[in-house]
Amino acid sequence: MLKFTTIREVWSSVEATDTETLLKLDDTELVGKLEQQVASRSVLTTDDLNILQSYISTRIPLIRDLAYSRLSLI
Repeated sequence: MLKFTTIREVWSSVEATDTETLLKLDDTELVGKLEQQVASRSVLTTDDLNILQSYISTRIPLIRDLAYSRLSLI
């Protein structure tokens, strides 16, 4: 299970990432980018990284929906 602070880091990274980047990367690239951003700010074990990858992967549709909603605000 991920720590709450790690989950917050994921969503902070999503918010900080350029909308076009969120939409142009394929799923694997997007998971890797967000994982890298979170890992650079947190100390994570190998197990944590695996759980983080899974967490992000299952939320790709939500991440893309948020990015599309940002486009409509521009």
